[in-house]
Amino acid sequence: MIVGIDVHKNYCEAASIDEDGKPIKRWRFKNQNEAIEEFLPNLPEGTRIAMESCSYFYPLYNQLERGGFQVCVAHPLKVKLIAESRNKNDHVDASILAQLLRMNCLPTSYIPPELIR
Repeated sequence: MIVGIDVHKNYCEAASIDEDGKPIKRWRFKNQNEAIEEFLPNLPEGTRIAMESCSYFYPLYNQLERGGFQVCVAHPLKVKLIAESRNKNDHVDASILAQLLRMNCLPTSYIPPELIR
């Protein structure tokens, strides 16, 4: 499973796809530790995750990383496909992140190790 997550201050929108790019499921959850903990059991072992970079992504990133998931953070200036989308909404943004990760085309940001963060 591949998951894209559109991160906002108060909530996150997630969209999952299979290895062929077909949609599986969507979620919306609060961007709070308790809600993130409730979301994690939806992700099978080996799930790859792409999320957007914003000032509110660290709590989610930290919990996903601790859960053993491979997490990539999209470089905000290089993910122009999302910014230029005509049908821009949270679900579309999350789906595009997942598709870019699936195709190995996701431009990523460097995230320092947790000890440095």
